[in-house]
This record gives sequence, C-alpha cells and structure tokens, in this order.
Amino acid sequence: MLSSSYAAEKLGIMSPEDRQAHDDLCWLLLKRWPLPEPKPELSLVMKLAMKDSKRGVTSEAEDEISDVLLRKMGDIVPTKTSMLSKFPCKLVEEWLAIMGFPGGVVRENNSEDAATRMGMYTKEAPEVPEPANIGKLVEAAPGEAPTI
Repeated sequence: MLSSSYAAEKLGIMSPEDRQAHDDLCWLLLKRWPLPEPKPELSLVMKLAMKDSKRGVTSEAEDEISDVLLRKMGDIVPTKTSMLSKFPCKLVEEWLAIMGFPGGVVRENNSEDAATRMGMYTKEAPEVPEPANIGKLVEAAPGEAPTI
C-alpha cells in the first residue's frame, strides 16, 4: 500500500497531503506489526512482485507493474481491469530503496521526495497511540471528538 501511494503521488494522481493521510494509516499497521528484519534484497522483492498473481490482468509491459491506486483514501482510480492500474515498476524499486531494502540505490532526484520531507521512511515511525488507547477512540460517543 505504501509503495502504491508513492507511485500515485509521483504520477500526480495523489496529492502529498492525501498521501500523508493514507500513509499515516498504513504506518499504524507497521508500527504494530513491523516488517521482518533483515529485509530481503530489493531484486528478490521485485522478482516476486513481477510474478504476482495479478500479472497480466492489465497487459503490463516488462517494465510495468499493476496495483490498485487511490486519489485519496476511499477514492480508488477506476479501471476496466479489476481496479488495477499499471505503472512503471521503477517507482516500486525507488520506494523499496527509500525504505532501506538492501541492493537499492536512492536516486538523487528522490532525495526531496514527499516521503522524505514528511519523515515517513526513517527509522522513526510516526507517533501512534498504544493499543490500550485505540479502544478509547472507538468508544467515543456519537458527535464527540475522540480523545486519547
């Protein structure tokens, strides 16, 4: 989901602000259930991604990959191919490199990427309520602002 929001922003489909809101939600999951370490080689991840079960649905070229893209949370880019959009796989490679997958090279033009500006892909994840506090958000009465 995070690599797809990266691609959507790079392609001009998702605004930096909408990506921030989307990625904040994704980071809630990653903070609670982090990706396993050590991370696999970027080339292995790409090899597996390029053999994904969705492959071929959008008639991708060899340098394209498919995934669901959003304009913002809840606003899926509609397609005739099961909501899958094809886009350059180099965008997934760039995101994996930014995330620190071994074997990746962060290209110079990505140094000011929105994710970097937002501090999203550093070792420090955004502040997230502890699980005990999350229930308080759900228990807020209708019309009341949830508090932590």
